[in-house]
Amino acid sequence: PSADGPRLQDLLDPAAAFEPAVNTGFEFWVPDASGAAPEVAASLERANEAAIPTVKIASADSAYWCETPEKNHLRWVMEIPEEQLLDALARLLA
Repeated sequence: PSADGPRLQDLLDPAAAFEPAVNTGFEFWVPDASGAAPEVAASLERANEAAIPTVKIASADSAYWCETPEKNHLRWVMEIPEEQLLDALARLLA
């Protein structure tokens, strides 16, 4: 990558609201997914089959329920510093 381009922090507005979008597949990466070449369509199909189904939890900010055949889990983005969060979780476990 070139160091001559703009920095990410110069492109983003840290004061702006951030609302992630949860897509049901990878078609958003391809401008015309419905008219894509067969090899592109096959790649999208493989990617969609490998993706973990994820649903936003309405009652909690930044929390997502992920369903897998082996073990369902919760992805939750916390604003607490990582070390403090891990310490609190370890105390809960103990």
